[in-house]
Amino acid sequence: MQERQRVSPPIVAPRPVLPGRQGVTGRRAPSSARRASTPPARGARDGERHPSRSARAGIGPNRARARPARGTALRARYGGRMLRCASAARALAALLSLASALGAVAARGAEDGSARTVFLGGVAYELEVADDPASRERGLMGRREIPPRGGMLFVFPDEAPRAFWMKNCLVDMDLAFLDASGRVVSTHRMRVEPPRGPGESEAAYEARLRHYASGAPARFAIELRAGSLARLGLDPGEAVDLSGVGLPLR
Repeated sequence: MQERQRVSPPIVAPRPVLPGRQGVTGRRAPSSARRASTPPARGARDGERHPSRSARAGIGPNRARARPARGTALRARYGGRMLRCASAARALAALLSLASALGAVAARGAEDGSARTVFLGGVAYELEVADDPASRERGLMGRREIPPRGGMLFVFPDEAPRAFWMKNCLVDMDLAFLDASGRVVSTHRMRVEPPRGPGESEAAYEARLRHYASGAPARFAIELRAGSLARLGLDPGEAVDLSGVGLPLR
């Protein structure tokens, strides 16, 4: 019986592992291993990750969104409301100032019974009445402001040519002369005069003051805040209803 010869298996040389592959011969390296072997992106050094666009913009998932300062956020949220409140406060202050001025006129008129309501161009005005020599001479001297719907009504005992001046007056005024029936005969814008100088006599001061004449016989005169006549359209020939003033009209 012939003895079976023991045959050794052939020796196969191992295949070399290509770069980027590892593990069992002939298999592709896992994807994680391939990524690990990928060279770092340009600009990433010392283990730093290459920042994405979103990260550079501050909105990436791994980076907290930039938050505005508290004061900026409050201004952005409440700024419009605060501006509206400020505007309303200024409007309220203006209304209170106007009411105070009108109240002062009404109070002064109530004390001496001289305030009268006169309708000029359909608008109600509270006019102080100057119907005696002292009040007519004093007029609106020394007043630093005339209320928008205030002024003075001058009443003379008869109808005659008149003339006014701006002695010791501090603000510009509108002037209208009226005849005995209440018809406007002339209008003027009276300007503030330079004050009396230290060495100037009263006679010299009065001599240089401009005179504003009625141009026709007048029994009444009305002084108003400058610009009121043009705004009301009160021109010569227009009629002013003085029937409610309680004055005898011809």
